[in-house]
Amino acid sequence: MKNITNSIILVLIFVGNFIFSQEFKKDSLRGDFIYQLRAKPDSLNLSYIYDELFSLQIGDNYSVFNSLKSLKRDSIVSSVVRKGFSDKGTAIDFRNVSLPKTKYPYTIIQSQNKISFFETVLMSPLTYSEPVLKNWKIFGGEKKISTFLCKRAEIDYKGRHWIAWYTPDIPFQKGPYKFSGLPGLIVKISDSKGDYDFELVKSTKSSELKGRLIVLNYNKIENATETTPLKIDQAKQNLKNNPVGNLESLGVNVTEEQKNSFRNRLREQNNKRENRLELEF
Repeated sequence: MKNITNSIILVLIFVGNFIFSQEFKKDSLRGDFIYQLRAKPDSLNLSYIYDELFSLQIGDNYSVFNSLKSLKRDSIVSSVVRKGFSDKGTAIDFRNVSLPKTKYPYTIIQSQNKISFFETVLMSPLTYSEPVLKNWKIFGGEKKISTFLCKRAEIDYKGRHWIAWYTPDIPFQKGPYKFSGLPGLIVKISDSKGDYDFELVKSTKSSELKGRLIVLNYNKIENATETTPLKIDQAKQNLKNNPVGNLESLGVNVTEEQKNSFRNRLREQNNKRENRLELEF
């Protein structure tokens, strides 16, 4: 299984374009925040809670939202590749490298008027765009969350009703995932069913950000094919349902042992029902 993963990584490295996007140039880092996601990803087992940490980087021109595991994975891959190129005669070797796994491998970039979503399915970088969220309803009253005095706002998005708590004390109109547009940083946001909850757990002092830039893996966004959320979902479902066929079509040799492993995974997946964050396309 690891050989298959390594083959995919190597192809991704060499098909990547290292030219910076004109739309997302280098940007100074003005805010650096960590959110914890607590999710119920399986609608047939709502007692199971999945936790993962995410990074929200805010710059002068755009913000970037990533899983911390994705950022760590990118850093490890870059380090291995640099070592392979610097050591003459040494092959790029991932066999003894442990790479973090995430349920959420996407990158979300928000500019002033647009949300850009990026995700690589197998070896195809895909993207779609949508307008920033603006139809918030702001309510009276305040609530203290951690050390922040927060105000309440609500919004309907993609089949879920969301309740947000934001603080004007941090004057960034940003938040986790695709949520933004409130007069202050979103500290906590949950859907009304309690299936998904993002909460701010760490922030970096502004004095520590001087001279730093937003960390953005341009290989994940360059040459991405413009598509739709529905088509990305269809591509992911196709990969899940026929992983062996998809890998063999790329020339990856899949052993019988690996085929059996894929079949077992597919049986496990069929015993679950995905509880998506976005219920509508």
